[in-house]
Amino acid sequence: MVSHRPIATRAGRAACGLALLAASCAPQYQQRTVYDPPATPEGQQCVSQAQSVFAACSGEANARFQACETIQRQAAEPRIRAAQQQYAFSQQIYFQCRNSVLHEIELLNRQREAECQRLAQAGTPCAPGDGFITSNFQIDRRIDQRCDEPRQPDPEDFVDLGVCGDPMGVCSAQYDAAYQACGGRVSSITECVANCD
Repeated sequence: MVSHRPIATRAGRAACGLALLAASCAPQYQQRTVYDPPATPEGQQCVSQAQSVFAACSGEANARFQACETIQRQAAEPRIRAAQQQYAFSQQIYFQCRNSVLHEIELLNRQREAECQRLAQAGTPCAPGDGFITSNFQIDRRIDQRCDEPRQPDPEDFVDLGVCGDPMGVCSAQYDAAYQACGGRVSSITECVANCD
């Protein structure tokens, strides 16, 4: 039986991916637990029994975790609904602000067009695009400077599964202790799994 526990976090891997654009990425490591079986038939029989106990413990731990998860998700529902209502309200405000900025840009472009027509009649025409706000970049930048676009709430942000604990922690610790009591050896090694040069 071999277990793998990643050391590198998802955020670390994302940062590493971004770092690849500019320079080489740091090595990533993974911790691995190695189980060396006992040499005697009695020890191997003992390990077999320990595995049965571990399987039963795992089933119970997973059932407790799932029950806890269900309770936490139900408890989070009012907060999720409130956040979604706030998001809908914030979206209305954002779109009102956005439409106001777009209307303002339209008025500025009309004023600039009228000014360019006057300049053209005076013999000094405007350069093409001079003073007009037409590119998506310019428009988006003005909107971003004036309006706060709300972030849609993620229901997972409201569910605290940390209170449910590690469903396998106790079972794994018990199994490791039983495995060693049976005459086996449990060791932990750290291996480089990516960018190992």
